[in-house]
Amino acid sequence: MCRSLEESADEERFKCEAVRSPTSVKRHPPAFNQGENKQADIKRVPKSDIKIKKKTVKTVGLSDEVIHSRLQNVDLQPIPIALDKLTMDVTVSRAFMSATYGGNTRYTFPKISRKFFEKHGMADFIYINMDYNPHAPQVPGAPGLKFSRDGFQATGQT
Repeated sequence: MCRSLEESADEERFKCEAVRSPTSVKRHPPAFNQGENKQADIKRVPKSDIKIKKKTVKTVGLSDEVIHSRLQNVDLQPIPIALDKLTMDVTVSRAFMSATYGGNTRYTFPKISRKFFEKHGMADFIYINMDYNPHAPQVPGAPGLKFSRDGFQATGQT
């Protein structure tokens, strides 16, 4: 299965799967198979027999008006960060952050061990994946939205 999803102009996403026909692997009858060379026992059909299936996956996108309305309750101006631009524009990997500051390399909110916390005094890291949160902040200090499967019920609404 193809791992990457490509977004088209009509906001649909496509996944593709590579599928081989059931006859793609042929084995010699046991009379010819002496067990000496197992690789020679299997004949592969050329790659031209691979068929690609395209599946359409509808995605729910939010309009710019909805995003703007959600961010109206917060100050839309970026929070000033007292760092030079060169330092702010540096990107590092999650592996670097884990080795330097602690925490898991996969979690959105990694738990920092006591050893690392005593070393640097920080325990509130968040790593937002832009694939799942396209409206997350993209520059330091900017406002944004983080989506979660843990919803909430607004009072007075059903």
